[in-house]
Amino acid sequence: MKKIVLCIICGTLVLNSCSLYKQHKSTASVPDNLYTSAWANGEPNIGQMEWHSLFTDPQLQALIETALTNNPDIQTAMLNLQKAEISYKTSRLAYLPTFAFSPTGSASKNINAAGNTWNYNLGVKSSWQLDIFGAGITNAKRSAKAAMKYSEDYKQAVECRLISSVAQLYYQLLGLEKQLLIQQQTLKVYEQTYESVQVLFESGQYTSAAVNQTKAELEAVKVATLQIEESVGCIQREICMLLNEPSHELPHGNIDDVRLPDKVGIGVAADLLKNRPDVRAAERHMEMAYYDMLINKGNLYPNITISANGSWGHPETWFIEGIGSLVQPIFQGGRLRANLKIAKLDQQIALVEFRDAVINAGYEVENALHSWQLAQKKASHLEEEVNALSKTVMATQELMNNGTSTYLEVLVSLEKLLAAQNERVNNQSQQAQALVALYAALGGR
Repeated sequence: MKKIVLCIICGTLVLNSCSLYKQHKSTASVPDNLYTSAWANGEPNIGQMEWHSLFTDPQLQALIETALTNNPDIQTAMLNLQKAEISYKTSRLAYLPTFAFSPTGSASKNINAAGNTWNYNLGVKSSWQLDIFGAGITNAKRSAKAAMKYSEDYKQAVECRLISSVAQLYYQLLGLEKQLLIQQQTLKVYEQTYESVQVLFESGQYTSAAVNQTKAELEAVKVATLQIEESVGCIQREICMLLNEPSHELPHGNIDDVRLPDKVGIGVAADLLKNRPDVRAAERHMEMAYYDMLINKGNLYPNITISANGSWGHPETWFIEGIGSLVQPIFQGGRLRANLKIAKLDQQIALVEFRDAVINAGYEVENALHSWQLAQKKASHLEEEVNALSKTVMATQELMNNGTSTYLEVLVSLEKLLAAQNERVNNQSQQAQALVALYAALGGR
């Protein structure tokens, strides 16, 4: 009768513990309406492109390669990944029994006998935990595997963020360099205008107020030129920080030589789940929380351990012992059930964080795509504006020299041209940066 009761109890425990062996089945999904349907254009998803294919500037490529090699965040992510791989490999060995060699020896002296008496014992201890009821070893292994995958995704996320940061700063640098060149060319025009006003003042056609105002405008342009030079230096220093190198002047191309695609594709919203490493990492977090919950649930079930001891010693004796033990937790101050409740709450937190990551990813894609398309639409209009204002400046300068226009008209036309030229360059830089942001938002690699 006792055997029957014992079998019933063990069978019940086994059946109840079967749920602890269930692998995590992902329920992660991305809403179909995450993107505005108007953006679907059938173009390839740039988030699935290698960064070499999208950023073709050889000098930018060299900077990105250096950053991926030297940046400390990348190095740290790589080391964390190696740690996770070691933990996973170790968890796979947890099914094996443990062995320990425990030799002992002693010497004794008998005052009534000659010489010493030596005794030794060569002992071996072994212990093997059976993963029958709680599935703790199995779930720990699965959790370690999920943690390793999480580290892989995190490493890719760091790489993507680093690539996009270097590329965006690079395009900012190209834009500022172009603005500096425009500013220097404009400065020469202001200097020529100032000289013309001085000549006209000496001939009695202008008052000293005209000379002073023109001089003030000239000095303001000089100050703006110095500010742009400082901005160029700041951007270069930021890039050098990402490269983990001392500050130095960086080789770079020209913003006018940047070639951007006329059309870009963003794929479907579901692509984010496989392309964006931070979204994948959030999904891995849910998986880790699931296995952590099972581990805590399994702690409520019995723990079976088989132990064995064996030894051979002097004087010649053999000793072998085997013990099996079953430990069923009964009362531990509510700690085990509290840990289970906390683990279930962690599951809910992981789900909330995943949904938040997906929604944020959708907004990032939408914002970057809007910025890219807006810059693309503005480009032709800004080009026409610059061309028209360039002709206006030339005409007003000629009229002023002939006495049929005033210096004020020249200054106004110069200011408008400079503003339009800077806006055109800003737009070129913003379009390139928006493309980088879109690439990163789609999970570029």
